[in-house]
Amino acid sequence: MGAQRVFLFDLDGVLVAETGYRLAVQATFRDFMRQWGWNLPTPDQPLMALYESHGIGSEWDMLPLMLLAVWEGWAAQHGPPPEDAGARALPPPPPPDYHTPLRRLAPHLRSGAYPADVAWECQQDPATAAFPRVGTTALARRLLTHSRDVRRNPVTRRFQERVLGSRAFQATYGLPAAEETASLLRAHDRGLLAPATRAGLQKAMAQGALAAAAYTARPSHPPREIGPLPGYAPEAEMGLAAAGLPQLPHIAHGHLDYVRRRCGLPAGQALLKPAPFHALAALFAALEGHEWPALQRAARWLKGDPAALHGLPRLRVYGFEDNISGLQGFRTAAEVLRAAGVEIDLHLVGIAAEENKKAALQTAGAAVFPDINDALRAIAPDIAG
Repeated sequence: MGAQRVFLFDLDGVLVAETGYRLAVQATFRDFMRQWGWNLPTPDQPLMALYESHGIGSEWDMLPLMLLAVWEGWAAQHGPPPEDAGARALPPPPPPDYHTPLRRLAPHLRSGAYPADVAWECQQDPATAAFPRVGTTALARRLLTHSRDVRRNPVTRRFQERVLGSRAFQATYGLPAAEETASLLRAHDRGLLAPATRAGLQKAMAQGALAAAAYTARPSHPPREIGPLPGYAPEAEMGLAAAGLPQLPHIAHGHLDYVRRRCGLPAGQALLKPAPFHALAALFAALEGHEWPALQRAARWLKGDPAALHGLPRLRVYGFEDNISGLQGFRTAAEVLRAAGVEIDLHLVGIAAEENKKAALQTAGAAVFPDINDALRAIAPDIAG
């Protein structure tokens, strides 16, 4: 019997254009520049790709690091930011140096820890600090800590307002919005699959010739078998709708948060890619077609139950990613399965057109294609046509 073919897709940059999130990064950056009385150029696509090439794919990490790079330049001229930095008019900073803090931070990034948290840890020692002039000031603490909590981190809160729009933000979190805004995701999410390729994928899944799931760090509802709950932003679901695959099983940030709470698992960053838990749960969701049972099975594995990995067929898994952290998650999950005796043939597929990202994905061992349609034409001509 042949191996079961499984496709695991990242969303942003693979199935969906990242335009909405990228515009939200720029809008949030401008919001803070306006608040601080400054006028600096907004981050462009190559700069965001540079962060991604270092494994910093979440805007909840990317934005605080960008904003602190601005303050690092300010501190070089004026000394450490005062306690009330950002609350009163201060002289403008020089053009930011985003590259040097990234180079300082990159060696310390690790699986199971959010980059913003790692940056704050590194700030405790001037020898490891990515922003040594800013140090452990109140400003650095505000921007870097609690990066996944809209109630405690001002950058995350403002970014979520821009992503969801004011009405959905208030409905999701029960918090007032700073101003009336439209959802940048709803306005700008755009599916990247060609119609014929999407139809081929759906047909292959319906016929049992292919198992597939999305594997994304986007916020989301809890598993669809549970249903929507307050505090869970439906960003993954919005992306799947834009991709034309609303019924595709998926494992996203909200799913991981829900299983963590229900099953007493470690903090969310220990479950999110590049942790193998995320990729294993996505694989189980693809094979079973259900999200909550897949998460429970992954939870049993994490708690040390070897039977959670029993009964799997021979697998030929293709992991489609535009970020090295996701590739690392695929690889470590495959190692877990092989150690349990599962036959798995893993293919890492990078999706990138920008040179920094292409180089990073190739270095991580991926075959790189400029877009998902090119990748599927090469890998699965029976589907892509």
